[in-house]
Amino acid sequence: MPLLDQLYAQHNAYIAATERRGLFSRFVKPRTAPPFAHLLLHSDCEGFYLPRRLENVIFDRSVPQREGVGYMVGSAPILWEECHLLASLIDLPEGLTTQDEQLWEFADNPALEGPLWQQYGVEAYCLTVLMRAAEASSRSGAAVEFV
Repeated sequence: MPLLDQLYAQHNAYIAATERRGLFSRFVKPRTAPPFAHLLLHSDCEGFYLPRRLENVIFDRSVPQREGVGYMVGSAPILWEECHLLASLIDLPEGLTTQDEQLWEFADNPALEGPLWQQYGVEAYCLTVLMRAAEASSRSGAAVEFV
């Protein structure tokens, strides 16, 4: 099974386990969050990342959903750590901004050879956006919201 499929399977199992409710669920030790939980368990179109360490992504299971809350709340510092690890694996240069022309160039047309970050241009762009947002959250104390 390819690595990405394994990660998704772990995340799906984690979400399914956290959705179980009932009397006995109170006596079961919570599952450990899978790798890259704040990156992969959190939606990219709703919810927040707070400028504090939260080991687990928090799910708001209210029905109906509370307006303005979104379904998930994650940790901006942990998101940054997860993204930074992935960025290091593709040798993404430090200090790129979301307006860097090279970043846009390879996001639009990934290279067929050369540095991995240029071959994974879309991923490099997304990692840069998320890391800069998490850094701004840390500096300002503000939450990151997807709009």
